[in-house]
Amino acid sequence: MATKTTLAQIESWRSIIRENENIEFKRAGEQFKDGDLMRYCVALSNEGGGNLIMGMEDKPLPRPISGTNAYPNTGALAKKILDTLGFRVDVEEFQHSQGRLLIFHIPARATGVICHYNGARWMRSGESLEPMTDEQIKAIHAEVAPDWSARIVREGCDGAEVARLLSTQTYYQLRERTYPSTRDDVLKTFVKEGFIAKGNKGWGITNMGAMLLAQRLSDFPTLTRKAARVVVYEGTNKTQFRLDTATMDPNPFDAGYAVVFNQLFEFIKAQVPRHQVIEGALRRDIALLPDITIREIVPNALIHQDFNESGTSVVIEIYVNRVEIVNPGRPVIPVERFITENKSRNEALAKAMRLMRICEEQGSGMQKTIFAVEGQRLPAPDFRVGETRTTVVLYGPKTFAQMERSERVRACFQHCCLKWITNERMTNQSLRERFGLPNSQAKITAMYQLISESIALGLIKPVETESSSKRYAAYVPIWD
Repeated sequence: MATKTTLAQIESWRSIIRENENIEFKRAGEQFKDGDLMRYCVALSNEGGGNLIMGMEDKPLPRPISGTNAYPNTGALAKKILDTLGFRVDVEEFQHSQGRLLIFHIPARATGVICHYNGARWMRSGESLEPMTDEQIKAIHAEVAPDWSARIVREGCDGAEVARLLSTQTYYQLRERTYPSTRDDVLKTFVKEGFIAKGNKGWGITNMGAMLLAQRLSDFPTLTRKAARVVVYEGTNKTQFRLDTATMDPNPFDAGYAVVFNQLFEFIKAQVPRHQVIEGALRRDIALLPDITIREIVPNALIHQDFNESGTSVVIEIYVNRVEIVNPGRPVIPVERFITENKSRNEALAKAMRLMRICEEQGSGMQKTIFAVEGQRLPAPDFRVGETRTTVVLYGPKTFAQMERSERVRACFQHCCLKWITNERMTNQSLRERFGLPNSQAKITAMYQLISESIALGLIKPVETESSSKRYAAYVPIWD
């Protein structure tokens, strides 16, 4: 059992003025009724979790420790509680100098769920147990599950442990703030930011706090598999890979996203293939993709992943001709609106990453990516949606002649979206310039054919004008 109560905590409980919704003291000298135990477990869980301590008197203060001989087999008791109530209660045996204590660590009920014993829903009322009222039952059923980022991933920490588990320095460096002179000031800031929360047993670290600032994600078992992963392949398929960061020991990205992002970005840049281009009499070595495309799409994937998809993480797959960024979960908006709209699945995480300058304002990262792609006349990124994941494919150089039909249509649509964003309109000329094509009749005709195909596919539409001449025709996305 991971929970271990300290002597200091015992002495603190002995001094509490009175019992409350989250703590109960029972003498339980020789035995205790199973039914009463189950009711207390249910009531404390319904009140947000807490502790039942057997072997300690309720009065006077400081509470006397009388010791208990009840439930000598704590393992069998824990199993019985689980079988009866359907949730786990950790039963800890503490050998105090004044007598044996049994400490029941009772978890909080799940959001929107009421714990019961034999159909009865119990709650605390002062120091007593009472059936829940109809109003309380309604209120619980109406609860909305908390955002993933706010859920506690590790509880019972003191201030020193928070500072050990989270890189507090990283937060202040990225926010360009002076590091506080006291730990209490750091903790206050982290509460405000949603990285930690105060609980019955000390500080609780939230999913967001760990996901961004963990010194080691492996210190948080449910988040270990959420570390960003980079896989580099030798060719254009998965038959041969050169490296996989998930198999490295230690994993270079076993830390919060804010802690390792710069390292992750530089690592990816170093792995992206490079090629030579000739400019006049000189050769120039350039990367397969503009740096900004990686710089914008990777944090985008980190932010928009579905953290409820267990056992998966953001994966960056690097091939000789492309880079694929895969994140768990289906998108919350249609892929056709990726460039022009933004809706974050993890709004709190997105805000924190913006404040730490890891990502841009909502939507601008994707727009910068498409502008950079068009600036180098690369194939348009491909957005693919699977059953449980979303993939962005960034392609290396291809000429217009080398592009497949679907790639040309996708580039036409994305170019039309970029023009719409800047309050302009796509034309035959702007589309030719996007592909780097000459002003020849053959290429003008090819663009009209591509535009007509995009219209037929329901992606774009012509702007209504007084002129019927194709020369002055302009186009907007279909949803304008």
